[in-house]
Amino acid sequence: MTIPRHSMITLGLAMLLGFPAQAADANSPDKIWHQRPTEDNIRDCSAAGAPAWCASWLWVMEAGRLPVVDNGAPEWKRMAVEGNLGTCNAVGLLPDWCKDWKSYMVEISRQAPYRAALEAYLASEQAKADVRAFERAKKEAWLAMASRIAAGYVLPEDRAEIDRRLGQGDTDAMELLAWMHVQGVGVRVRDFAKAYELYAQAVMAGRKDLQPNLDKLWSKLIGSEKEAMLARFNTPEPPP
Repeated sequence: MTIPRHSMITLGLAMLLGFPAQAADANSPDKIWHQRPTEDNIRDCSAAGAPAWCASWLWVMEAGRLPVVDNGAPEWKRMAVEGNLGTCNAVGLLPDWCKDWKSYMVEISRQAPYRAALEAYLASEQAKADVRAFERAKKEAWLAMASRIAAGYVLPEDRAEIDRRLGQGDTDAMELLAWMHVQGVGVRVRDFAKAYELYAQAVMAGRKDLQPNLDKLWSKLIGSEKEAMLARFNTPEPPP
């Protein structure tokens, strides 16, 4: 029986958790676009192949614009920021108002509504980052625990964590505990029937990659255990 996939901590946490190979430069525009001059953002977001952060900048610019109530105001003041950005980036002769529009964008970025929209955006991004950091920490802790158990060291609190995850329907916990029952690690005795039951539950929950483990365990079950598993999971008997 193979070691559970989440025990392979030697593969590196960065690869397993999907971390980038290198952290983004803290001074790159995707981190500090809100600290750059608006003219620079207009220039960069007008260029072909505009960076991904432009979507955030456009959202904040649009959210920070006060409604134009002056009926005599030029049409470009009523247009969406993204639409005007595209118009003023067109090939060929640009409308005369593009220069005025860019100055208008700079003026907006200095006003209170824009700052409020920016603060709301940054708070939202920080909340998302906090959630991601928390999830990464949980995954790191789980990987460390699974790796330690695979090496034969089981702490008293490990089983409580596994049971907690089992209560949430976590298939990784099913896989790990099944492996423990097969190997006799962290349990009183080996229990192939219990391991089969856990693997079967994981497979039924979508972990089709664990089907080979079920097939290998089948020959280790006695007659009554096989009958119980066939009745419970309603699966055909694996081929010999």
